[in-house]
Amino acid sequence: MASKGKGKSYDDDGDHEKSRLVESRGWQQTLEGDTDDDPQVVVVGVQGYRSSFARRFFFVLGCIFSAGVLYAIMRMFPRYMTVMRKSKCDLVDADTLLIQRADGSYDAVSVTRHSRDGVTSSSSPSAQQQNNSVHQTRSYGSTSISASMSLPKPGDVGAPSLEEENLHVVVYRCFRYVYNSAKNTFDRVKFNVEVPYPDVHTRFGRGHDSSSRLKSVNRFGANLIDVPVKSFFAFLLNEALHPFYLFQIFSVTIWMVDDYWIYGTAIFVSSLISATTNVVQLRSNAKNLQAMAVSRCNIMLLARDGSSRLVSSEDLVPGDLVEIDENVSLPCDMVLMSGTAVVNESMLTGESVPVAKSSLPFDEDGTGNYSPEADAKYTLYSGTIVVQARGGGIKEASFSSSSSSSSSSSSGGGGAVAIKSSIAPSGNKPVALVIRTGFDTAKGRLVRSILHPKPTNLKFHHDSFKFIGVLFTFALGGFVFSSYTFHKMGAGLHEIALRSLDLITIIIPPALPIALTIGVGFAIKRLKTQQIFCISPQRVNEAGKIKMMCFDKTGTLTIEGLDVKGVRVSSSGSFYDELLDKDHVHESPTALMHTLAGCHSLNILNGEYIGEPLEIKMFETTGWRIEDDVPVHGAPGIPEGVHQEMTTVIRAPAPSSYKLRVLKIFQFSSQLQRMTVMCYNDLNKSVEIYSKGSPEIISSLCDPSSLPSDFEQVLSEYTANGYRVLALATNTLALGTNGHATVHDCLAMSRDHVEDSLNFVGFLIMDNPLKPDTPNVIKMLSNAGIRNVMITGDNLLTAVCVGKLCNIVGQGEVVFLGDLNEHHVPASASLIASKSSSNLLSSASSSSPSAYDVITWSCPANPTLKLNPRTLRPDRPLPEGTNYTLAISGRALTALKMLHNATNNNNNNSMNADGASPASSAAASADNSETGRLLHRVMVGASVFARVSPSQKALLVEEYANLGFCVGFCGDGANDCGALKAARVGLSLSSAEASIAAPFTSKFNSIFSVATLIREGRCALVTSFQLFKYMALYSLIQFSTVIMLYRIGSTLGDVQFLYIDMALILPLAFGLSLTGSYSELVKKKPTSNLMSRKVLVSLIGQFLIQVLFLIGAYFFLLTRDFFVPVERNDVNPKDNVHCMENSTLFLFSIYQYIGVVLAFCINKPFRRPFYTNPTLSLSLIVLIGYSIFITLRPDPISIQFLQLYDLPFMFRLQLLGLAGANAIVTWLFERIVVLMLMNVLKCSCRGKRNREKNVKPYKRIVIEGRAMVEYA
Repeated sequence: MASKGKGKSYDDDGDHEKSRLVESRGWQQTLEGDTDDDPQVVVVGVQGYRSSFARRFFFVLGCIFSAGVLYAIMRMFPRYMTVMRKSKCDLVDADTLLIQRADGSYDAVSVTRHSRDGVTSSSSPSAQQQNNSVHQTRSYGSTSISASMSLPKPGDVGAPSLEEENLHVVVYRCFRYVYNSAKNTFDRVKFNVEVPYPDVHTRFGRGHDSSSRLKSVNRFGANLIDVPVKSFFAFLLNEALHPFYLFQIFSVTIWMVDDYWIYGTAIFVSSLISATTNVVQLRSNAKNLQAMAVSRCNIMLLARDGSSRLVSSEDLVPGDLVEIDENVSLPCDMVLMSGTAVVNESMLTGESVPVAKSSLPFDEDGTGNYSPEADAKYTLYSGTIVVQARGGGIKEASFSSSSSSSSSSSSGGGGAVAIKSSIAPSGNKPVALVIRTGFDTAKGRLVRSILHPKPTNLKFHHDSFKFIGVLFTFALGGFVFSSYTFHKMGAGLHEIALRSLDLITIIIPPALPIALTIGVGFAIKRLKTQQIFCISPQRVNEAGKIKMMCFDKTGTLTIEGLDVKGVRVSSSGSFYDELLDKDHVHESPTALMHTLAGCHSLNILNGEYIGEPLEIKMFETTGWRIEDDVPVHGAPGIPEGVHQEMTTVIRAPAPSSYKLRVLKIFQFSSQLQRMTVMCYNDLNKSVEIYSKGSPEIISSLCDPSSLPSDFEQVLSEYTANGYRVLALATNTLALGTNGHATVHDCLAMSRDHVEDSLNFVGFLIMDNPLKPDTPNVIKMLSNAGIRNVMITGDNLLTAVCVGKLCNIVGQGEVVFLGDLNEHHVPASASLIASKSSSNLLSSASSSSPSAYDVITWSCPANPTLKLNPRTLRPDRPLPEGTNYTLAISGRALTALKMLHNATNNNNNNSMNADGASPASSAAASADNSETGRLLHRVMVGASVFARVSPSQKALLVEEYANLGFCVGFCGDGANDCGALKAARVGLSLSSAEASIAAPFTSKFNSIFSVATLIREGRCALVTSFQLFKYMALYSLIQFSTVIMLYRIGSTLGDVQFLYIDMALILPLAFGLSLTGSYSELVKKKPTSNLMSRKVLVSLIGQFLIQVLFLIGAYFFLLTRDFFVPVERNDVNPKDNVHCMENSTLFLFSIYQYIGVVLAFCINKPFRRPFYTNPTLSLSLIVLIGYSIFITLRPDPISIQFLQLYDLPFMFRLQLLGLAGANAIVTWLFERIVVLMLMNVLKCSCRGKRNREKNVKPYKRIVIEGRAMVEYA
């Protein structure tokens, strides 16, 4: 979010520093990352490299002599790949940049050079470089680029003044950087249009000339969101070089050399099929993304000299002026300079309702600099579809080549009235200024987020690699043991190496990576059948960890639209006695009726009103109608130059002759909490002002004499009952008097002037009932141990009432309302400040008020009950069984947050200042610590946040995450995009099948989808743990079996390995992942840490049980009278497969694999019973039946195929009984002993938990007794 302050220098180097790749001197320099653009990557150093023939020659030789192994390894390490092929150099001479990230990883990207002949040099990027350089650099023209050339506009960021003729360009993670010779840096190329509104028109409103445009083309490149789609074989090669498949190749090679032809071939074919399937899916995804990203069209370009020409959208650059047509997908981000448009933004936000856009005003509207994000009402985003485009609109100024910023600003936003336009659009079409192209656009950044997703802290995967490391340690131990054993037997070096390496392929199962993801894949499939779509598979397991759900109110907890309850009329400073319901709104006084009819930004599309649902409902109650595109004639005071412009006319129903012409709209702003419309009344020949917004804000703008004495009391009556209340106000600017001689003079007035001394005319009462299933779902989530919080932009009392109705606020729970204490902190404090808004935070000084004085607490239900501001506890005990909670306004929370940050800054300054005493520093630190704890205690204790803007929703979610909560957010996908992305799990309730606005999108418009998502998340998480434990035990059992056979000079046969892996393990693992989620949510949560005590106790215990029973079966065989030891004819164990020891251990181990599956089939409370899974049930029946068959009465084919020894029947029966005992012990240990051990460990560790440093912050708050409610 851009700063809205004034006085910003357009050439301030501080802007450049935030987007710069700085050359490292021994990796000491850092990149101050552009956190708004790339928050997930922090670069700490950049080093230049250039090609070296000698290094490349020796590298190629190494790759040849190592049969490609060197290349396969080095491609995983870009740093060493670059160092081995290139030599270090200065940035100016580099053809490759080696970029070091804060996480220790490296990226190598190529440098492209532009000269007067176009692109003259570019290094050949590697696969990793192609991943970074995601779109090609195009050359335009043959004109050289001047050495001292800057970007065409003074406000451009990243406009280096190059000393050399060549332009050095780097594309890193889709963003474009240009070399700055003066500072020896690569600066991010940006077009900075974040200047005051008048300056946008005067600086950029004339478009490019041919010279400046050529410069911009070379700097910004083509307007393309280019997603490369590699060939099938390139994808396959890249897949084959993945570590998983490299290990598969290594394993298959060992097996082939060891004459395991059948097993090796089967694994090779299955791996090839798996790799091919992945490649087909990856290429299909890349094609789909490419099709979604590409947006080409022809568009009319307006030049500075007044000419126009049709160009391809690929040729657009920031600073271009273009005309907007209907029914086109916008190819870039633009600010609307004139006219209006209605666009469909569903691809970006998931919101299917078209959005109206208006032209950027010439005055500043009291909001400061233009920002593409904050001023969305003036901004057209790439990827959105224009459904209606209307040119013109009465405007108070036009473009001028002679005007300057100072001249326009000197007249208070109206000084440009006399300026004539230098560019005349052809026809009646809107004109827009291109501000961002390619990957810098809103659509480009979303595509980029898919190409380079934000890293997620998936502890499960991190822990799984740790455990694989433990398994590898076992493998090394087995390697040493087998080497020693076969050396004693007199085996040769070749045989020792084969046997030892074979153990490594056994202990690390090749199917493990697939097993870790297969459960998530089936969970996504089940979600899709319930109309929940997922674009981020790694988030499915995270849904199973959710401990807090944050909900938007309107459209999420309540129904999508609002219904008009009625109006409460105010006249001459007093309210009418009764509410006028919606059927009698037309009986309202003229002033209120005109406000309802005129204070909106509705448009007409195909005979239907387009705009905010609230405004549509409000307008429909008046009975008035809108006539769009009506030429302005006969309105006195409007200059000749704009008489033919188009405007919107609002007519009263017949027989009334009232007609209002919309002159100017001051759009609604979540920060300002109001909107205002200026209309011309044809009947009264006057300019009238209509405003609506939050009662708190509107009342502050009204003439006090127009406010009823019971204003607050009446407002509380409606908000306490859950109604949404908007205050309505009006004013009249009589023409020819009071200094407002013409309509044009009125248009030149600033927003602050227009909204001054309004007359309050009444309340608009809106009803927004809950969705039918909302209370039950919230109660279900609460019973499942999930904390529920409402974050809304509505009134505090309204939010509390809705919270009580939907069970977010418990029945009978006492609610304390927290609001800003305006006697200590200015009421104008905006909502939660951005972390980067240092200018806002620095306004607080050392004389800032105490944190405990910032918020005033009240209890409307019991005014005598007070809340201690320090302890956040009631001043007297509540009745037994009565709980309490907090509800706080956004501005109060913001003031507390700002005070905490400002105090922290002051403490840092005082502690770093020379001469600061340790005592004072310690006191300041303690005070700041207490301020921070108060902020966190408020957040932990609050259930409702009201009057919160969309951007602050995201910051609240992030703050809760900092407290240690696994946070989910559910919203409607429009105003909640930021919060949906900030949450660990974001669910958008949208009609779109899949939206980039959130990881999950539900077409079922109910929060029941939240419960469904959590159930499936818990099921997927448990499944992932079960599969991991099963695959780990399978490899350990097989490892133990082979080690025991190696000791006697034998091993498992080729077909035996194949039977275990393909016929036994594969169907059981596949079936295990198919079990669906349990139908209910319970308070118990699944284990989320793979290295937790519960998982480790289970794995270690089961491993010991299986090994002990396996050893027991072996020694049971040795004690039998019929036992005949294997005859070692040679030292090749493959020739000794057909023996008693092999058959005994093989038959016994297959029951262990089955028994472990039965023990790990954890059902309630996260998964359905295994017998409801037909695939798993059928697999168990068939495998158990066949195992018993080959144990007791094997047929000749099975004997020959599995190389079984003919053992006595009684021994076989005893072996089957021992296997049954093993299965029972395995089941009892997993279901009973593990739980008992965990309870013992839990009790013994309970006293230490308070002292653990890794206790999550919110738990520490609860432990310290500083929160109101304990959350398990």
